[in-house]
Amino acid sequence: ALAVTPTILFASWLTTKPSIAVIGSGIFIVFLMHIGFNSAFNTNPVTFINDAIADLLAVLVSGVMYGLIDISSSPWSRRRIATSLRGLIVTACRNPLMMKRAQLENAAFDLVQRAGSAQRVAQEQDRLVIDWLLSTLEIGHAVIALQELKPEINHPYFSGLLLTSLEAIAALHETPTEGLRIKALKSIENATENLTSDISTDIAMPEAAHQLRLQALSMLHFMHSALLDEESVLVAKEKN
Repeated sequence: ALAVTPTILFASWLTTKPSIAVIGSGIFIVFLMHIGFNSAFNTNPVTFINDAIADLLAVLVSGVMYGLIDISSSPWSRRRIATSLRGLIVTACRNPLMMKRAQLENAAFDLVQRAGSAQRVAQEQDRLVIDWLLSTLEIGHAVIALQELKPEINHPYFSGLLLTSLEAIAALHETPTEGLRIKALKSIENATENLTSDISTDIAMPEAAHQLRLQALSMLHFMHSALLDEESVLVAKEKN
């Protein structure tokens, strides 16, 4: 016990330092692998030192390589995560039966969790992934709400307006550009104006239909405000 305690304490201390924790872990692996705890005591110092040095070098090389090619923290991975998050909006707009609120949230959180960005929000690139997550949830919930309202409204003209708006939002998230953002805003404004005019002029409209169109109008206003936000990640991507 006296012989092995100093090495174990030293390795434990190394693991408390983030920059050299891999070395401490390597010492643990090498030392405990070669210490030879068994009932019959036998030792060969030369073999032990030779194997220990080889294993420690292997652990060091593995640690360096892992630090260099860790996909979860690479810029490429972050871009892929952002693209996948936007893809959830595209799916919600174009395939309403494939995306519900719970599925949207689970898929979005799973993507960000796998990327590890939630644990590294101090880094600018990881904050960008979190911004995409928030934007996805914000607009995604509104899109899903509209998709649920569209069959209930059951009006060819207004259903067509909503479909056009959803397609414009899908195109924007598929390829975020300023031109497509303006197109999406105009499409939403057109749908909003027509719904507002219909609600204010059709006095004989049943109460149920009136409430449904008010809900649709509310969702359209919400998405319009989100796309107008100059701090939106969609705008930031275009500027970058």
